[in-house]
Amino acid sequence: MLKFLLIFGFFGTILAVEGSGRSPRPSHIPRYVFGRPYHGFMSHLEDSVKDCESGSYQEGYLLQPLDHFNSSNSGMWPEYYQYNFQFYNSSTSDLVFFMLGGESAIGAKWVCQTSYAYLQWAKQYGAAVFQAEHRYFGKTIGAKWVCQTSVAYLQWAKQYGAAVFQAEHRYFGKSKPKPDQSVANLQWFTPEQILADYNYFISQMNKQYFGGKQMRWVLFGGSYPGSLTAWMRIAYPNASIGGLSSSSAVNLWVDYYGYATNMQKNYKKQSSSCAMNIGDGFKKIQSMSYSEAGRAQ
Repeated sequence: MLKFLLIFGFFGTILAVEGSGRSPRPSHIPRYVFGRPYHGFMSHLEDSVKDCESGSYQEGYLLQPLDHFNSSNSGMWPEYYQYNFQFYNSSTSDLVFFMLGGESAIGAKWVCQTSYAYLQWAKQYGAAVFQAEHRYFGKTIGAKWVCQTSVAYLQWAKQYGAAVFQAEHRYFGKSKPKPDQSVANLQWFTPEQILADYNYFISQMNKQYFGGKQMRWVLFGGSYPGSLTAWMRIAYPNASIGGLSSSSAVNLWVDYYGYATNMQKNYKKQSSSCAMNIGDGFKKIQSMSYSEAGRAQ
């Protein structure tokens, strides 16, 4: 026992001395999670068009039905999208790579950053590349997802000679079905409507850019758009020939606090006073919920 305590004390002294003399971690050295740096092994790309070649991508708007499942509702709204035909070869390829827009405005790097793997495939197989923005999301558009050539799927587009499209999710970016996000206006903000948007988008792009030919569309998405990619393959299997669903959330549960825990850490890191104010606010809300008068406020 005495021998164990001596050994333990010896190593404890070494650790204490090492810790006391250790200088702060330089800001340029990344933190690691299980030996892997945050955001993987590829650094963040700027949300701008500065890394895109001039004229490497184009933009457009597609009029989408507000409600795909109610024929009496004639409302329409303009969905913003970006596309890149830099690698598309109409004589040898019928491939189209489609980056599904998610919970933000779309950025053009997904259709012009040709070092991305899927744009390399597009180049190899002569595929067109499209990106569409999710309805109801965002106010500004970054071009990184259609022009930055380091994006993996743009590498694939380049490799396979594919056209590249990116469409914006309804309610995000420039794709606003309604002028505000009131409860009444959010009734069309559902997964069913969003999937129908992308199915309609594919059919209309086939008519507008490919003379009505049934092109071979390959879907791409990560995180929430990854879920949309998987659901698209189930809901509209004939619209595409396949999809790459990365880090998609398909097994969901309501009482999930992991995201809030990480957000709390981020707030504390940026501003301890801000984190404290947010915590005090939640405590106030909780205390008010215990009384009828408080709940009425």
